[in-house]
Amino acid sequence: MPLVTMGNVLRNAMKGKYAVGAFNADNLEMIQAFVRAAEDERAPVILQISQSAISYAGMETAAALARFEGTRAVVPVVVHLDHGMNYVQNVQALKAGVICLGIDAAMLPYEENLAKSKAVCALAHAAGLEAEAGLGFVPDSKENPSAEEVEANKTHPGQLEEFVAVTGVDLVPVALGSMRGMRQRTIDLDLDLLAELRHRVSVPFVLHGASGIRLESIQEAIGFGVCKVNMAACFDKRFTETLRKELAAHPNEIHFRPLTAAAREAVRAEARQQIRLLGGSNQV
Repeated sequence: MPLVTMGNVLRNAMKGKYAVGAFNADNLEMIQAFVRAAEDERAPVILQISQSAISYAGMETAAALARFEGTRAVVPVVVHLDHGMNYVQNVQALKAGVICLGIDAAMLPYEENLAKSKAVCALAHAAGLEAEAGLGFVPDSKENPSAEEVEANKTHPGQLEEFVAVTGVDLVPVALGSMRGMRQRTIDLDLDLLAELRHRVSVPFVLHGASGIRLESIQEAIGFGVCKVNMAACFDKRFTETLRKELAAHPNEIHFRPLTAAAREAVRAEARQQIRLLGGSNQV
């Protein structure tokens, strides 16, 4: 079926009180695993063109793979630029056929973030698309941020109200205490802050760094309008663990396809589980 817009998918999710999984489309096997899992579960899915995929394969190749597999799917698929670096990269994403743009300037001073986010949102809207821009910084767990640093970088309710009004942003990643790249689910979100943020604005919320958040906390957050949940580390872990097991079990195998096929199926199973936990199953 044709690719769908982010707004179409997220409006349905907010109304239905579930969240849509946003998974990194980093290679062919990952993309096929996510699309097949979504079809298995009769769920919408968001394929994200990550910065690592762009560095590895290039914007046009990564987007083309996601678009091709997405248009073959029998469920709604969105192709989204994740953590867009700047305005120029968003123009490149638009040219490559990405359906939803995005800018990650939340680590910059507020006024600079506001200006950069407004420009990307205007670009997306001129093309009839949506854009994601965040307020509040979600750190990488590899940097070992202190509890004080995580707290200081959470989304500010008063700033969020102005941010949404000035930029016209369509979906907003909010910082509630999560960290990117975690391997275990140990974090509880600041749900009191999330409730205050929801009181201030009505746009859909996004969770970054969801691989490290306790599933019960994510499910509670969905009730406050979190309807896009970004996950990557949990899938990378399943893929590489499966490859190691397959290599150990078949040390004389010279063809890579049986090995990556097994890893693809492991990620497919993991994605099905995450879709169910987000409440996305049987929504199509």
